Amino acid sequence: MNSEKILIESKKCNVSSISSGVFAIFLIRAVVMLVSSYDSLTTEFENHVHGVRCYRDSMIYSDFQLHAPNCRFSYFKTAEDYAIQMFTETTVPNFYLILGVGAAASIIVFLIFNFTKVTVSDTRIFGRSFFGIPVNQPIDSVTSVVKFKFLKTVVVSSSSRKSVFMLIKNFDEVYGEINNFLIERQKNKKTVSLIKNEEKSESYDDLAKLKNLLDQGAITQEEFDAKKKQILGL
Repeated sequence: MNSEKILIESKKCNVSSISSGVFAIFLIRAVVMLVSSYDSLTTEFENHVHGVRCYRDSMIYSDFQLHAPNCRFSYFKTAEDYAIQMFTETTVPNFYLILGVGAAASIIVFLIFNFTKVTVSDTRIFGRSFFGIPVNQPIDSVTSVVKFKFLKTVVVSSSSRKSVFMLIKNFDEVYGEINNFLIERQKNKKTVSLIKNEEKSESYDDLAKLKNLLDQGAITQEEFDAKKKQILGL
């Protein structure tokens, strides 16, 4: 029994650093919002002019309605008081909300890419695609392979499925190994087809020569029929 020969194994990118980077983006966004919020709230208070909107706002901000039935701004004596109150009630919860979304996105990125692995042997392609989906398909069933620099991705297709391997550090080499197999397989098919055509051509030439011998009376019909079956493999 022939042993399986491993041609190439994938190398995984540092998924932890990528997921940490995703969280860092959300963290920076939250901090920027936190820093800029106080000044914007202060400016909002100082620029406020009482009017029709005040009554509408007092209905929306029910916490202040008892104290300021006509305007939520009139409950506060200074812009600092207003900014501190609104900062506590709106900005801080939004800060934690952004951090929560960032943490969830970071975990999702980690789960999608951390378990991705692909091994190419002389008989099959196996491993796990994104989300850790198991892959085990005969290499002879592969119909095409495509690579994308974005997320260092290799896509292996067959008639029954498509396997996507992302964040493969050596994705160029993995793609090249599979692509080389497909090229060699195509060459072999052409070679086999050419040999068969040559064999057919030689058989037709032999039959033509045999027919000439029959017409010349050099061989009998029985000898012709027997030789014909031999040439055609009947």
